[in-house]
Amino acid sequence: MSRAAIIGAGKTGGGWAARFLLMGWDVTVFDPDPAAERKLAAILDRARRSLPMLYERRLPEAGALRFADSVAAAVAGADHVQESVPDRLELKQEALGQIGAAGADCPIASSTARFRPGELGAGMALPERLVVTRPLAPLYLLPLVELVSGAASGATIRGVTETFRRLGMSAVSDAGETGALLRLAGAADGVSGRRDRTLVALLRALKADGTGAGQVIAEHEAWLPLADGAAVPLVTVERMIPSDWTDYNGHMNESRYGQIWSDAADAVMLHVGAGADYVARGMSYFTVETKTKFILETLAGEMVRCETRVTLAEGRKLAMSHVMKRVPDGEVLATCDQFMLHVSLETRRSCAPDPQVLARVEALAEAHA
Repeated sequence: MSRAAIIGAGKTGGGWAARFLLMGWDVTVFDPDPAAERKLAAILDRARRSLPMLYERRLPEAGALRFADSVAAAVAGADHVQESVPDRLELKQEALGQIGAAGADCPIASSTARFRPGELGAGMALPERLVVTRPLAPLYLLPLVELVSGAASGATIRGVTETFRRLGMSAVSDAGETGALLRLAGAADGVSGRRDRTLVALLRALKADGTGAGQVIAEHEAWLPLADGAAVPLVTVERMIPSDWTDYNGHMNESRYGQIWSDAADAVMLHVGAGADYVARGMSYFTVETKTKFILETLAGEMVRCETRVTLAEGRKLAMSHVMKRVPDGEVLATCDQFMLHVSLETRRSCAPDPQVLARVEALAEAHA
C-alpha cells in the first residue's frame, strides 16, 4: 500500500487527501488548525459522492486516513509528500524546510498558484526532489494539474508523473493548455453539490468523446481492474450510479438499466473471448430480447453490483440472467432476462460461433446451472 503525506488540509490539501484516499492510498495529514479534521471530512464527503460517478468501474478500496502531530511524523516513510499550506512564501518555505529536515526520501510537490520551485526551495535540503503543482478546483474531480519541474531531477519528475497517473490525473506543462485550465478552474469555483453534479456531467461527456480531461479519465478507467470474472455467478458490473443517469422522478432512468445490462453482457463477452478482437474478425452476439423487472428505486450516488448467470448456451443461442443489487446491503434493485443470437457481421445473419467461444459459454452455462 502506497502512502501520501499531506501538509496542510485546507481546500487544496483536503482535495489532494480525498483524491489519494479514494484511489487506494493511505494518507497521513498534518495541519495545526483545530478544525482541520471537520473541514477535511466535509471535502471527503463531497468527493465520495462525486468522484466514483466518473467511472464505469469500481474504484480501488479506499486507503486509511490518520492525522499526525508534526510535519516530521507525517512525512516519515511517505512515498509522496504534497505540501498545501496557505499560499504565502514564508509559510511555504518554512513547511518545505521542515519536510526537507525530516529527511523525506520521496518526491515533494508544492501546491501553489504564485510561486516557482526556485523561490520555494531556497535553502531547502535536496531541492532536486521539489516540484510545483497547480491543480484545478475541485481537484478531487478535475484530473488535470499543471506541473512546474524547476530543478527537479528526472527521477522526481517520473515519480510524480507516475503518482498522478495512479490518481487518475495527468500532468501538463505551463504551455498552451494553461489558459483553458485556468478558465475551467474559474468556472468551477464554489463547493456546492450542484457544481459537482455539473462537472460530473461535463467530464462524463468529455470521456465519452475521448476529449481532453475526459480522455485522462478514460485511460485511467482502462487501467482499473475489471469486476470479478471468476465468481459464480459472474460479477459483471460494479459501479456508482452517476447523477446524470437520473430522470425527473429523481431515480435512475429506465434507459440506463439497459446500459447496465449491456455492460454486464459485454463483461461476459470478454470472459468468453468474444470481445473487440472477435468483433474485428467479423463475429459478434446481438441482443434479440430483454425483459426487465424494476423492483426498487435506484438513486444517484448508490453503489451497485450486477451478478450474471448464463442460462442457455445452445449453438447460436445465448441467454443470460442479470441481477442488480445495491452495495453493501445486497438488496435486489432490478433483474433482466436477456436473449442473444450469434451473428456474422458480414451477412448480418445468425451463424455458429467460433468453437472456442462456444465451449466457453457452454462451460459457463454448466457452472451456472
